[in-house]
Amino acid sequence: MITPYEKRNIVDHSGITFEQITAAERTPLYSSVASLHRHGFFELTLVLRGSCSYFSDHGRTPLIPGDLLLMPPHQPHACYLQRGAELCHCQFESDVLSGALSSLLSDMICCETPAKNVAQKRLHDLTAFEEESRATGDPILLRSGNPNPSGMLHLSHSEFSSLYPILRSICQEQQEQRFGFEPLKVTRLQELIVLLKRVQICQFELLQEQSSWKEELIGTVLTQIDNDLAREMDFEGIAHKQGITLSYFRMVFKEITGMPPTDYLNRVRILRALELLQTCDAPVSEIAAKVGIYDANYFSRLFKKVTGYPPRYFKSISRHIS
Repeated sequence: MITPYEKRNIVDHSGITFEQITAAERTPLYSSVASLHRHGFFELTLVLRGSCSYFSDHGRTPLIPGDLLLMPPHQPHACYLQRGAELCHCQFESDVLSGALSSLLSDMICCETPAKNVAQKRLHDLTAFEEESRATGDPILLRSGNPNPSGMLHLSHSEFSSLYPILRSICQEQQEQRFGFEPLKVTRLQELIVLLKRVQICQFELLQEQSSWKEELIGTVLTQIDNDLAREMDFEGIAHKQGITLSYFRMVFKEITGMPPTDYLNRVRILRALELLQTCDAPVSEIAAKVGIYDANYFSRLFKKVTGYPPRYFKSISRHIS
């Protein structure tokens, strides 16, 4: 099936069209702004209220208030709005921008590393939004597909406050059509593109700093685990000293290591116990205590869960070898 092209709604000779769209409260739960289509111009979408879902080659991307998505030309996509959702579109032809700004725009779309990191940053916002929606009984779209397409930013309150008025200014010039409004729309758009790139750079630098802090924190915890397995690890206390919640610490730990802190600790303990079972004559209960597990029955169950065999199996192998 060939994805049809749609033309831009030409309202003047600026090469720019601003539209603000609201899904009526009495529409079906999700309504389509447009079925799967593509176009030869850029489309910048900013979600103002509610949620919507964009479908493209990246899969389905849920967007929440403050999400900004820049769709390049010729990219097949469709948009579904939740009942009562509100967003604005700024559609513009590529030849509206100068060569330098056009390159800047392409760089924003193709620069995947910042986009991925920013998407990770906004997981907190999406989670909070989902929890709020569940609490109020207002269902929203569930996350699926690739959540971090290139060309997407999540704006903080201050970023939104500085960028949205520029879009409103484009809208006002388009509506009033006073003297010089067309070149002024282009100037506003150019200003918007430059500021968006600044936001992307600042977010990327901030997330690099956060990533370094996370790696340093978890690296310290892993060293503590390695140095004294018999010591009880107080993950809640570690989180408290860092000024973060236990749930956030667990999320950071899993982000760095690939598993929750308790699972990681248990795995390291069992691997160390496996080494001791094959190299010393101490009883299983004593070996369990050496790695910080003082309940022999729990140790046996955990050991078998991790290795697939009971600890005495390796004891017997060790005696047979010796």
